[in-house]
Amino acid sequence: PIVATRDVTAIRALCDGCDPARPCDEHTQRATLWLLSRGAFELRDAAGRHLIDPTRAIAMPNRHAFQIRHPAGPDTCLSFRGPIVEALTARGAQLLPVSAAQTARIMAALADPDELALAEALADLAPPDADRHGHDARHRDDAGCRGASTRPAAVSDRDLSAAIADAVRARFAEPTSLGELAEFAGYSVFHTCRVFRAGTGFTIHGFRRELRLRH
Repeated sequence: PIVATRDVTAIRALCDGCDPARPCDEHTQRATLWLLSRGAFELRDAAGRHLIDPTRAIAMPNRHAFQIRHPAGPDTCLSFRGPIVEALTARGAQLLPVSAAQTARIMAALADPDELALAEALADLAPPDADRHGHDARHRDDAGCRGASTRPAAVSDRDLSAAIADAVRARFAEPTSLGELAEFAGYSVFHTCRVFRAGTGFTIHGFRRELRLRH
């Protein structure tokens, strides 16, 4: 384990690349996202054969069945778990393209752990059609975002960005999880991140960092 936050737990795994004569049937024990920092491996599941390398990650729900082979030899893998990954796998296993910039953001967040930065970096991997609404869009008050009030379910992107900005301004010095902010907004973490970045030009973590520097 290298990082553990409310949104994400990150584990680094080193694989020697040695396979048995017959591949073993394995199952995830919880929702899991695998991102390779070095090497490649072949994963087979009900959807077919997938080659996983540093250019794409695979997100698998709990109890997902798979087999792995290592035609390229040893690899170094980052395994992520937690609420962000559970949201990513809500609709089943997914192959996720990973750009060099996305990898750099994830590595930077791991090197200098900040729970909001890491959660946002992983949420950025979600496909564009990721669920707009969170699991509970009733906008109930959240103890983690004090002062949250009940608001209509449909709000404009500008109003959503402003609400998140105000929540961050009010608690700029406190640790804040992405899950708390998304629940406050009543939307999925993926929609919340995209709308805020489109409306302000900042990631939520970048906006908070700028606030802290100004203070």
